[in-house]
Amino acid sequence: MHPRAQFPLQVLLLTAALCLGVARTGHALQDQVFSGSITASFQSPVTSGNVINPGNVTNPTTFFDNKATAVCSVAPCIVSNAVPNTFTWGANPESSSFVFTPTPFADKHGGDIFEFGTLAYHNGTSDLSTLVFGVTLHLTFPGGPNVSDSISTLGISTTNNTGATSATNADSVTFVFGGTDLSPLLFGVFEGKTATVTLKGSIINDPQLVLTSVTLPPGDPNGFLVPAPEPGSLILLGLGLGAIALTRRFRSVKR
Repeated sequence: MHPRAQFPLQVLLLTAALCLGVARTGHALQDQVFSGSITASFQSPVTSGNVINPGNVTNPTTFFDNKATAVCSVAPCIVSNAVPNTFTWGANPESSSFVFTPTPFADKHGGDIFEFGTLAYHNGTSDLSTLVFGVTLHLTFPGGPNVSDSISTLGISTTNNTGATSATNADSVTFVFGGTDLSPLLFGVFEGKTATVTLKGSIINDPQLVLTSVTLPPGDPNGFLVPAPEPGSLILLGLGLGAIALTRRFRSVKR
C-alpha cells in the first residue's frame, strides 16, 4: 500500500479504537457493583455574615453588616470537625450541629439511585457572636475505585429570634449542589429543635458520587423543606408563615 494511503486508514482505526474504548468505559460503570457506605466531612466554614431580623415586620433586614462573628467574642466558640461525620458550631448556651449518619448499601450499579444516609440539623440556641454562616459538605465513597466526592455548599441563615412566632425565628440551611443542575433547597429548623433529611444519589460518569435528592419525612414538626427563594425574597419571607404554608405542598422535595 502506498504510504500516503496508509494515513487515512490509521486515523480511521485510531478513531474506532477510541470510540470502542469510550463505549466500554460506559458499560463498565454500569456493570460495576458498588457496596459499602458513604462518609461525610465538613470543610471551609464561613466565619462572617449577616443575621436576619424578623422582628422588624416593615423591613426585616439583616444586621451585623458582614462582621466576623465566628472569631468568637463569646467564649468558648466551638467550630469542630473532631467527631467523624459531624460539624459543630456556636456556644452559649447550646451549640448547633450537622450529623451525617451513613446508610450501608450493597450491590448498586453505576447510575442506580440509592440512599447515602441522613443529615440531622440541630438548631442550637447559640449566642449570635458565635455563629458560622456556611460550610462545604463533602460526601465520600471510600470503598470505590477513585470515585470523586459529591460537593455541596451549605449556607446557614440565622435569625435573632425577635419574631412573633417560632416560624419567624426558624434558622435554615440552603443546599447548593455542586456539579449538578439541581435548584437550591432551603431546609428550615425551629429554634432549639432537630430535623433530619434523607440524602440520595448515584455514582455516574468518571465515576463520581452525585447527590440527586434531599427529602424530609412527612409530618416532621421541627422543620420544613422548600425550594430556596432568591436572597432578597428570603429576607422578606422571614422564614415565617409563608414557608410553613409551603411546607405541606413541598414536604418531600425530590430532584
